[in-house]
Amino acid sequence: MTYTKPFETVYSHYPLKKGKFQAQKTWKKLNDAGELPDVEVMIKAIADQKSERSYLKRQNRFIPPWKHFSTWLNAGCWTDECECDLQFSRSQAEVPKTSNGLDSMVRALNILSTLGEDKFREFCKGVRMPPGDIEAVEFKFHGKFNIGSLTRGIG
Repeated sequence: MTYTKPFETVYSHYPLKKGKFQAQKTWKKLNDAGELPDVEVMIKAIADQKSERSYLKRQNRFIPPWKHFSTWLNAGCWTDECECDLQFSRSQAEVPKTSNGLDSMVRALNILSTLGEDKFREFCKGVRMPPGDIEAVEFKFHGKFNIGSLTRGIG
């Protein structure tokens, strides 16, 4: 089967490993019809959906079960918008272009706690947060808060 490598690549990222045979048939059907996007698009969608589940878990909200991969493909779920992306987009509109110390650190901690590490890194880069401040926020988040490692203070 000529579709094995791209299929296996995407399937390896998908968290629910059930119904693989049916998923391969669905993949072939959609690929032959030219309805599948690039592998990178699907991998990013899966990663975003995993992040959304983490976001929902941190918010103590309902987390829907993963669909079988065949169903995910048939439904075109790589096009789904993630709630955490929408929340982050709204908050990014208000982000200053440079770090202003404690306010940025508090925001960064909130983003790390609610949206995950990728969005945290994006925020820190966007406000040009100094490495020492980033480290302090990470220490606080991971419960390794050490006053000696803190650049500005975020208790």
